[in-house]
Amino acid sequence: RKSVVLSFPVSGSVTLSNGAQAMTVRTLVNGSGNLLPPGVGNSPLTIGASLTVAPNQARGQYSGSFNLTVNYQ
Repeated sequence: RKSVVLSFPVSGSVTLSNGAQAMTVRTLVNGSGNLLPPGVGNSPLTIGASLTVAPNQARGQYSGSFNLTVNYQ
């Protein structure tokens, strides 16, 4: 049986920013359930996470990026 393994960055190593303001992303998880192997069909990829939000965090749009490794075994 083949499987797909997702590898996320270490918790706390991803930051979302909005100018001088920032929030730390913690505990990235795969919310997609079972992913289909390549060639079998389409599998939507849903990723969830927890954010560390400061008590006086400024409102606004925060953005950032991270690497996601998808390993088909």
